[in-house]
Amino acid sequence: MDLIMLRELFEHANWANRQVFAAVRQLDDAALDQEIVHPGAIRGLLIHLVDAHGYWLARAQESAPPLPRPATERPDVITLFAAWEDLDRRTQEFLTGLAPADLARTIHYANPAGEAQAYPLRHILAHQIMHAAQHRAELALALSRAGHSPGWLDFLVWVDSASG
Repeated sequence: MDLIMLRELFEHANWANRQVFAAVRQLDDAALDQEIVHPGAIRGLLIHLVDAHGYWLARAQESAPPLPRPATERPDVITLFAAWEDLDRRTQEFLTGLAPADLARTIHYANPAGEAQAYPLRHILAHQIMHAAQHRAELALALSRAGHSPGWLDFLVWVDSASG
């Protein structure tokens, strides 16, 4: 996978997440916390989508990951979207600063269990994209079941919309 493709996949992910957030904004607070898909409610999936993205971005940048969000914290959609926007901006800046050779660089870190891990940066970034896609699909299903589909999130739909 080259840098051009990685950047395009991240741009698509940002676009698709914006579609999801637009649909989520149509829900009231009670609907955000109703368990529609297993496991969890829409708010919990959004929190995980945002927090995991920040966690993996920190790993890719070889920085300390952010502290876990307290389980009792229930941010609203506007707060979560602002956090997503900030993460997307920082991700785009990080990707812009990469050279092709950087993708082979090995990233060392300890997982939450304290076990040593090491992967090439390209694998960390690919995981970040695919992990977000999984949860975005879960959110799209939950939103569709709640009567607020985010619409088509396909890569080629994004390509067509980006090209006018």
